[in-house]
Amino acid sequence: MSTYALSHQLSLPDGFIAATALAHQIPLYTLHKKDFKYIKGLKLYEAG
Repeated sequence: MSTYALSHQLSLPDGFIAATALAHQIPLYTLHKKDFKYIKGLKLYEAG
């Protein structure tokens, strides 16, 4: 959170979602790929 909260306006709920996906090494499916694209190591898939 400290890395992305100020520079990319990462919200606390989005931070928890990203951290969970990273910790469990699972891809993150989202409608808003742009909100997470800057997080290194996070595999993103755009739903829809």
